[in-house]
Amino acid sequence: MTCSHAADLTRGDRAQARAAQMDDAQWYEIMDTGPFIADTFRAPGRFGDVAALKGIAIKVGAEEDRTFVFDTEMLRMVAGFDGRVNLAGTPWDGKHGGNSYLPEDGAAYYFFNDRTPGWSIDGDWTDTRPDGHGPLLREFAKYQGIYRHGADVLLHYTVGQTSVWESPRFEHGVMVRNFKLGQTDRQLQVLVADPAAVFQGKGMAQKLPRRLVGGSNEIRLETLPSGRTGVTIAA
Repeated sequence: MTCSHAADLTRGDRAQARAAQMDDAQWYEIMDTGPFIADTFRAPGRFGDVAALKGIAIKVGAEEDRTFVFDTEMLRMVAGFDGRVNLAGTPWDGKHGGNSYLPEDGAAYYFFNDRTPGWSIDGDWTDTRPDGHGPLLREFAKYQGIYRHGADVLLHYTVGQTSVWESPRFEHGVMVRNFKLGQTDRQLQVLVADPAAVFQGKGMAQKLPRRLVGGSNEIRLETLPSGRTGVTIAA
């Protein structure tokens, strides 16, 4: 008998294993869409609001069975949850008017963030877009692209004049956002988690406490006056 560790499996092996467990699934539900997929996502569930118009769902963990969703327009990490996004809409099931969506069950989520900018400069979370659509003004923030490095997926963007590299991961049972930041002459704050009022009555579980590794007096995790959890980075 031959045994293989999860790390030894190819993407094809994983796709075949998933297919064997999903006898009644549609082809697009079992195909290997790679380590990430760009789409419009609703949440929570099929009939939720648009959570990210131009989103990227990033699969994490050895089995790629957890997901981060990043909003490239608002530079906000929308959610982290168990499982994968549900693929729906014209490219997938052929139905017009639908979109891919995140789980409806609140218990699947580690965190969920409302549709606002994912960062603030000097404590200002205002959405400065004139019509409330499209990317944030580039003098405030700009999405630069997505990259691969080994098994990691890297997001690159700027906040003000500060370069940010972010790598979402699932390690030792923890959803991790790993950052490398350039210098900043302004105070920055990154949104970690909202109180998630959208899940009231839907059983959202607070799976894990929020924790900052590598913090200091200049970089600290805190509850903001709005009730949100964020990390403050001093100038």
